[in-house]
Amino acid sequence: MIYVTGGTGFTGRFVVDALLAAGETCRCLVRDRTMARRILPSSVDLVEGCLTGFSSLPGLSEADAVVHVAPIAIAGSRARVSADTGVERVLYFSSTWSVSSVRTPESEAVTAGEEIVMEQDIEWTIFRPTMIFGSGDRNVSRLGKWIRSHRFVPILDGGHRLVQPVFVEDVAQAVADAIPRRSTHGGVYEIAGPEPMTYSRMVDRIAEIEERTVAKLYLPGSLCETAARSFSAATGRRAFRDRILRMREDRAFSIDRASEDFGFAPRSFVEGLTAMRRLELQA
Repeated sequence: MIYVTGGTGFTGRFVVDALLAAGETCRCLVRDRTMARRILPSSVDLVEGCLTGFSSLPGLSEADAVVHVAPIAIAGSRARVSADTGVERVLYFSSTWSVSSVRTPESEAVTAGEEIVMEQDIEWTIFRPTMIFGSGDRNVSRLGKWIRSHRFVPILDGGHRLVQPVFVEDVAQAVADAIPRRSTHGGVYEIAGPEPMTYSRMVDRIAEIEERTVAKLYLPGSLCETAARSFSAATGRRAFRDRILRMREDRAFSIDRASEDFGFAPRSFVEGLTAMRRLELQA
């Protein structure tokens, strides 16, 4: 049985589906059993609780493995709990914030979570996905909705920064493929699309799928960064500033190790967009 945290979230739901399709049984830690039952398949066992505030995780002792889709900044602090319970196989979701040149409270928390995990005497694996997209995501799907309802798209720095979005179903399949493989123990994997592209190119591809023509409104990155810093200083809210800073760096990664160790073969961006659009039309 595989114990899953974060199973009701955007990525977590796909992870649970992929594990079930691989023949695994799943138990999900959820905050609200009634709400979770409306989201997850009926075959999934549900236990109520949360990652914080408990000295142990309910129902964990019977698990063969754990998949923490919940952020490593939180889940990493519970690594000792898994070890003390006797569950040795654990896969964690981190993020590429840990390798960003932009140092923020979020990136520091992610790095700290990874360090805690790496210190534990368990069979850990860490995934660092970048820009996961699918129906309802906060990046590509949201941009698609913008393009459907507007005639222009604001773009920083000429849109030349690299991005490498990965389709959520490919991320979920990667979990199902990696969990049973000993070759992934102690491995840290960047989980991204097959190849990077410029942000401007990504906008073009989305517009093509949406069958829309949009103008690109290029915004000076330095001006936006200055405005974001001023906003953060005035309000005490850093998140907007941090996002602008992150958008001004390339987010391109090698997936070679994931491909070699567990056969990670993500579909192209256009293939992912097509699948996403099909699911949205069916909803």
